[in-house]
Amino acid sequence: MSSGRIQQIWETFVRGPEQLKEDAEIPLIIRDLTPGRKKYRMRHVVAVISRRPETLSDGDTLWVRTTVGVRLDSAWAIKIVRELPLDLPGVPYRDVYEALRKAQKMGF
Repeated sequence: MSSGRIQQIWETFVRGPEQLKEDAEIPLIIRDLTPGRKKYRMRHVVAVISRRPETLSDGDTLWVRTTVGVRLDSAWAIKIVRELPLDLPGVPYRDVYEALRKAQKMGF
């Protein structure tokens, strides 16, 4: 990368492909896989993703897994637009994806 920025490697878990809306801002829970002190840290973010990494030239690598942990064959690209709070509004032990959507709409 010519900018000198180190490319991050992230992973996310999704219930189904309908959660992966390309080229639109979507809420995601991502985990850092980049080697170093912050490896495995978790973040709630609003991001733009693409299955064609060349379309997000300044993006990072995103590995997608199913809910049972099966990793998809190819990496996606991700560009983080903004962070959401780690403490999300909602009822504990309910749908975390719904809580992410609410946090995104609340403008966090």
